[in-house]
Amino acid sequence: TYLFSDIQIVIGSLSSLIKVVPTSILSLIVGVVIVFVLDSELAWLVVIALPAYVVAYRWFRTRLRVVNSNLREREGRLNGHVANRISQFLLIKSYHRESRETADFVRQAKPILRNHLAASILTSGFAVLCGVIMGICMTGVLWLGVLRVRDGQMTIGELLMFYGSAGYLITPATHLAQMFTSFHKVRVRTNRIMHILDEPIMLKERAVTVPVPHGPSALCFDNVSMQYMKGRPAAQDGVSFVLPA
Repeated sequence: TYLFSDIQIVIGSLSSLIKVVPTSILSLIVGVVIVFVLDSELAWLVVIALPAYVVAYRWFRTRLRVVNSNLREREGRLNGHVANRISQFLLIKSYHRESRETADFVRQAKPILRNHLAASILTSGFAVLCGVIMGICMTGVLWLGVLRVRDGQMTIGELLMFYGSAGYLITPATHLAQMFTSFHKVRVRTNRIMHILDEPIMLKERAVTVPVPHGPSALCFDNVSMQYMKGRPAAQDGVSFVLPA
């Protein structure tokens, strides 16, 4: 069940990433080319913000990766716990354990809520930081542009055109910042899927197998014994019977 839910999330997130990321990167490249064509000196002030984005991304990436990994692991445990309790609800009601199970569920859900809150704070913090970086950059562009207009090196129309073109870079940068969280969620769930798919097969075929008989056959137990652990008495010893077809 968890494998299929992870696959659905990965498919949905990948669809969004494929739609948004290439167009945002292309828009970012085109915007950088435009500002360099308009004014190469002011364009360097816009480009200088890119290393700041890289540093912010690396700082948030490490922390968000840990949060998403812990979140997915705890969600898997909680889903398994709930599925087990639902399948045994008659037994739980028979022993009047409803309040205990409720408290146990709340205890396991609290870390998940904290991880969701941490992931939201990190995502919002990264988006806000990207906005601050771009805001400082655009303020510097406007300030230097006004000085160039005052000195006669640029007209007001050229300044407005450059400022608008530089502001055009905010939209793709914002989209890429929003896709930042989706990328790490996809990565965590993909690693989980590959971990399940890479599990070794425990049941192996014997070198010499017994052929399946044709037609109805009887089931015969001939002096069958069983023990749960070595060194302990057998739970069943010398059991023999025949179940006809």
